[in-house]
Amino acid sequence: IVGRGSIIGDAIAQHPLVRKISFTGGTTTGRHLAHIAADKLITTSLELGGKSPTIVLPDADVELAAKGVAYGIFSSAGQACIAGSRLFIHSSLYDQFLTRLVEITKGLRVGHPEQAGVHLGPLVNDKHLQSVDRYVQ
Repeated sequence: IVGRGSIIGDAIAQHPLVRKISFTGGTTTGRHLAHIAADKLITTSLELGGKSPTIVLPDADVELAAKGVAYGIFSSAGQACIAGSRLFIHSSLYDQFLTRLVEITKGLRVGHPEQAGVHLGPLVNDKHLQSVDRYVQ
């Protein structure tokens, strides 16, 4: 509801009782909110255009962490702003962790999201499909 041209978002951000703006999302909206905050002389916390890192530390339970990483990136077909799209693995676990993550990934089934046993549904629209295809290419 917050965004450039959003009547409700602007009203909330500009309300005199709002003393800080915290926003996670796109850069365009973040800039807009930063201008509002500057006009009001209030603080902001902006996480803009990030790529949500996941960090696997040396004391991690490899099985649990691998399942968590797989869920984090593949739930919602990776189309969520919190999808863990960057992965940092401690060198002491790297080979073991990566092997397990690849096994989990190979076991995922793509199909209609309402069909039993399907883990990944389609991308949200053709434009997004083309964007992902460009990354892959």
